[in-house]
Amino acid sequence: MASKEHFQPLVRAIATSDSQSWNYWRIDHHNLTPDLTGVDLREVSLCFANLSKANLSGANLNRTNLYHADLRNANLSGANLRSTNLCEADLSGANLRWADLTEADLRNADLSDADLRRADLSRADLTGANLRGTNLSTALLDVEALKRPRNWFGAGVNRIEKAALRLVKRKEVRGSRPQP
Repeated sequence: MASKEHFQPLVRAIATSDSQSWNYWRIDHHNLTPDLTGVDLREVSLCFANLSKANLSGANLNRTNLYHADLRNANLSGANLRSTNLCEADLSGANLRWADLTEADLRNADLSDADLRRADLSRADLTGANLRGTNLSTALLDVEALKRPRNWFGAGVNRIEKAALRLVKRKEVRGSRPQP
């Protein structure tokens, strides 16, 4: 359950469409780790919001605008991030285990050292995302996304992703490429 003390300043920032007031609150309360467990923040705008180290586990962030948000080391395990705008967001070191990122826009996001085990990345746009050190070992990924080298090469591809790419290429060579 989210802490009212932590949730109220965020609600005020959303009501006034001013994420900077939340960021100032974070500066004033730098020693607190915001507990926003299970909050419903669907379809709100939190562009440039500082949510670093926040506990957003189980939160509903469906269609939320988190453009350029700071989510470093945030706990987003089990969060609903379907169709969420995470363009240029900093998710480095974030816990995204079991998160639903279906159709999320992660273009140019920093996912370095993030934990995406069991996350659903179906139809997510990872164009230009930094995946160095990211744990994608049991994440649900689209085969089509794996075929786009600009999303993966040069971004810290680990052995599992390389094996998946080899498998996709092998199937294409054998002519078993799915028909559109």
